[in-house]
Amino acid sequence: MMKLKRYLISTFCLCLFTACDGDDNLLCYGTHTEIEGDVTTFGAIGDGKTDCSKAINSAIASLPSEGGVVVIPEGDFVLDAPIVINKHNVTIK
Repeated sequence: MMKLKRYLISTFCLCLFTACDGDDNLLCYGTHTEIEGDVTTFGAIGDGKTDCSKAINSAIASLPSEGGVVVIPEGDFVLDAPIVINKHNVTIK
């Protein structure tokens, strides 16, 4: 049990310190050359009233198969349904 705890802690620390280095193009799971899109272009409204789950899921679905970045700007985005990430290398920023 002690070895497992040490392994998990070591793995967590390794991920924590090597995952991202502050470069906006270097993401935790790979390198993307550009930000793919803002959820507001898919109809999301950060007004605290409008359900944005469909727009955010549409933004994720529009990413290429190799993944990309979905940007959620400042605001109060309501989610009445789950957000589904069914691709690798998807970053929500």
